[in-house]
Amino acid sequence: MPRHAVLSLALLVTACNQKPEPNPKAEGPLDPWRRQLADDTVYPVRDGKHIDPKALRKALGEGRGAQREAVRAAVLASVDALPEGPMPAEADYEVRATFEHESPVLAREVEALAVAVGGDVVEAARRFATRNLTISMTRELELPTQEIGLWTVFFNIALPVVTRCKATGEALSICIDYGALDVLVVDFMADPDVAWIPHRVQWLGRR
Repeated sequence: MPRHAVLSLALLVTACNQKPEPNPKAEGPLDPWRRQLADDTVYPVRDGKHIDPKALRKALGEGRGAQREAVRAAVLASVDALPEGPMPAEADYEVRATFEHESPVLAREVEALAVAVGGDVVEAARRFATRNLTISMTRELELPTQEIGLWTVFFNIALPVVTRCKATGEALSICIDYGALDVLVVDFMADPDVAWIPHRVQWLGRR
């Protein structure tokens, strides 16, 4: 498939994800800080086509600390709202690809703010899965770029069944089930600030 066709499909994903809303969307707890991040007089992190990594990291650190209790409460509520479901049986599924952060420290640095911005564990799980599985599809499966793009389109557009398939005091797993043929299992670790942070995803395919 030509590259422009893959790009067109990616744009279609974006359009499909933009749901029409009759009323203005309720402001998230981090939205005031996000507007400040776009204001160069508040956070001067950009210089033409360059961006200051130290200044940006400092700004993101402030974002992670903003509205801590409100963000944590929203994430916990999104977990409670999920129905419980079984973990896919090893006898029925094989692991096709896995992505895992190298350390808890790296996971917190990379993922905490993404969770805080959405304040929703399902949104965090799906974004984490589709973003990072592309890396594993390249490294482990050696799929061509065009096919990876098509899988990304599918995982974003198809409407899966999402369940809480594991929950303990220190670990949480969210199962994203696409018609019992493909299941994305996203593992979270407990975090004192945003409640849960994704650190691993497995793509399971029915045997």
